Order: sequence, then C-alpha cells, then structure tokens
Amino acid sequence: MLLSKSYRLLLIALAAAGCGPEVEVEEEGTSDWMLGTFSAAYEESPGGVASVARVIHFEFREDGTLVLTQLGGCAANYVELIQEYEWRRAGDSEVTVLVPDSESGFFETWSFTPLVTCNTLQLREVVDGVEFKRVLRRGTLCMKTAPPCGSPECPWCATELCDEPQPSCTD
Repeated sequence: MLLSKSYRLLLIALAAAGCGPEVEVEEEGTSDWMLGTFSAAYEESPGGVASVARVIHFEFREDGTLVLTQLGGCAANYVELIQEYEWRRAGDSEVTVLVPDSESGFFETWSFTPLVTCNTLQLREVVDGVEFKRVLRRGTLCMKTAPPCGSPECPWCATELCDEPQPSCTD
C-alpha cells in the first residue's frame, strides 16, 4: 500500500515528536490552602516594652488577588488598605506574588508556603538581596487593650481573633 508523500511526512513528524526529550512543565497547582485571611502582628518597643503596634491582614482571594490591609490604633482597630497584588500558585506548596514594576526596586521576591503547624504560612520576602521570614496565622486578628499586669513593663496592646475561630486542624 502506497502512502501519499504528505501523509508519510505527517507520520514521521508525529513519531519524532513522541521520541523527543520530555519538556517539564511547571504545574500551576490545584490546592487551596492559601485561600482566606492570614494575619501577622508587628511589635514596637517604646521604652523597652514590646507591644503590638499594628496588624497586617493578608487576604488571598480565589480570583488571584492578594489584598493587604493594616490595622492600627490599639482597641480602635482602624483599617487601612495597603495594596492589592496578584498571586499565582507555584505547584501545590508555594504561592508567589507578582511584584509590580513600581515596587521591583524594593521587593525582589515574595512567596508563601504552608508550615507543618496547622493554619500557619511562612512569608518569605527578599528585599535588596536580604531574606526575611515571617509566620502568618490563619484568621483575622484584632487589637485590644492588654489587661493590667501590675508592672510598668506590661504590654499595652494585645491581639485576639476577631472573626470565627480558626478551622480545625483535622479538616
């Protein structure tokens, strides 16, 4: 049986494509461990007494938006929008944030990975070649006036979850 010249070329091309080196494609990932709000408390130490000065909320939305808000004013809980970013899955165990050109001189890399401890993420940021790591906890933290402790070295501000409790670690 004679095959047409174009058909033979097509078969050769298909066979060659199947025998070539495998190209590794980075998967986008499908897990959704990052969705929801995570918080980090930032302390200051005026007079040598460490106390919560502000709380940053990191809200990962399903549409690929990361909304950062800052909470300030102990017990007043003033909310201020910091910035919105885009995020992408980098496999199933990392999220990278797309740094806008306007901030590329400050942030070089911004990524999040789940930690072994339930309901925690690690934020890894590289700024001017220096790596910083911070642990974020699932949930929205609010600030409250710390109870008196009978010492001048007591913190004046503390944090508490201001929404529903964290999801169970068995879910």
